[in-house]
Amino acid sequence: MSPDDPNRIDDLDGEEGLVDVELRASVRELQNHFDAVPVPPLARPASRKSLTAPILTAAALVCAVVAGALLLRDGSSGVVEIPESPVATEPETASPEPTDGVPSTDPENEVPVTTGEVIYVDVAPPAAGVVGAAPVERAPVGPPATGATVIDPAFGTEITRITASGPDQYQQPLAAAVSSWNIDATRVLLYRQGGEFVLYDAAGWEPLRSLDIDPPDIEQVYWSRSDPSLLYYVEGADLIEHDVEGNSGRVRHTFAGCDSVSTGDLAIGISLQNPTLGLTCEGPEPAIMAYRFATDEVVRVANDGGHAPTPTASGTRFVLTRDDGSAEVLDAELNPTGVSLDLRNELFAMAVAPDGSDVLVATMFEGEVVGTVVTFNLDTGQPRAVIGPNTGFPFPPTQTALSVGATGAPGRIAVSIVGESDVSGVLGGEVLIVDLGDDPTVVRLAHHRSTAADGAENAFFVRPYVSISPDGDQLLFSSDWENGTSSDTFVIDLAP
Repeated sequence: MSPDDPNRIDDLDGEEGLVDVELRASVRELQNHFDAVPVPPLARPASRKSLTAPILTAAALVCAVVAGALLLRDGSSGVVEIPESPVATEPETASPEPTDGVPSTDPENEVPVTTGEVIYVDVAPPAAGVVGAAPVERAPVGPPATGATVIDPAFGTEITRITASGPDQYQQPLAAAVSSWNIDATRVLLYRQGGEFVLYDAAGWEPLRSLDIDPPDIEQVYWSRSDPSLLYYVEGADLIEHDVEGNSGRVRHTFAGCDSVSTGDLAIGISLQNPTLGLTCEGPEPAIMAYRFATDEVVRVANDGGHAPTPTASGTRFVLTRDDGSAEVLDAELNPTGVSLDLRNELFAMAVAPDGSDVLVATMFEGEVVGTVVTFNLDTGQPRAVIGPNTGFPFPPTQTALSVGATGAPGRIAVSIVGESDVSGVLGGEVLIVDLGDDPTVVRLAHHRSTAADGAENAFFVRPYVSISPDGDQLLFSSDWENGTSSDTFVIDLAP
């Protein structure tokens, strides 16, 4: 090949060859793919996934050619040895002061460590649904086939079935406090009765693989807040990091002095910002702990209450529940702030108020304020009803699940309500969303048609578990669709 040949690309070491031609051709093909993508300025595409396929295809082609070129040049066998990141072991300490962990080389460290408030994001309301507390009647509609869509006749909302459960098979989102969605909404993790966790492609809703993980509970699996391919769970005294694409795991951190660690009897997720997880240490010196992913730092305080501290959305404070149903707010070092919360209910989620401050969201059946959705100011402990008798809604029905979006919609809350078996009117048997905002908006989306209120033998598995996507644009819920013998997962697209 001549030095003047237009297909020639010089290496830094001066070598040349056919690989150079392939590289140039691939780069040109990538450019053609990008040039061919129509992106109207300042316009939202019909589907946020519509631009992904051509870009990823071209990028993958270039990566494959480049990788092949490197292997050909050094004559290697094609197996690249990647040094394993060292396992960080926490120094033993009983002090509330942060320990000096060994920073991981994991992509989680790429998350900027900030100490400010989470930014509230206004999200456009969904195109369908009923705003407010107007009564509706549940009209009969048959379940859609897998991959098909039906319209809820009472709310006008499109519901698509994404799983194909057989008789006596139950597939559902994870517990509401721990999202089923990865951080970029490309993967969804569902639980299948029998201890199986199944990974789905959120673009076409195809099941990809069963994951080789064994968490201590359905509710103790946590997606990374920065890397869409990683999730975490605890095993004994170890925090395991699992790559869902390669279906392989490694020990990320070992908690010294603990026989085992867990989130206790609560479903606790990783904070939206400053990724932090609250844990209990069980062993000779029981303690509560806060593990910070970005620095591999552990804060530990002696405590044998059995409850793990729940991090707020900002990751700068925690809420620690007590056996009597009350709770106290802790600071970043797990020290009491003096603020108490009269929760009376351990089922709650963390969200963000319009001013960017952390709020706790719970369902309250008694106390100063009652309601299906009640927010607590963590600076004062004062409750505020968003959905309740004081705001024009009925007394809260039973069995409510809450789910909060990630940084794309930290003020949007998804709610599913079981209620009584004779569901009619308002809230009972419904799936809805709440946008906190300065003037909170409640949009009731659909009847979930679960028979959990009827005392079904497998009531736990037919309950309408709900999980909202990180951007607040999609909502998963599970239901047996009035058949009682199996349960599937359905998705509602909230994008206007």
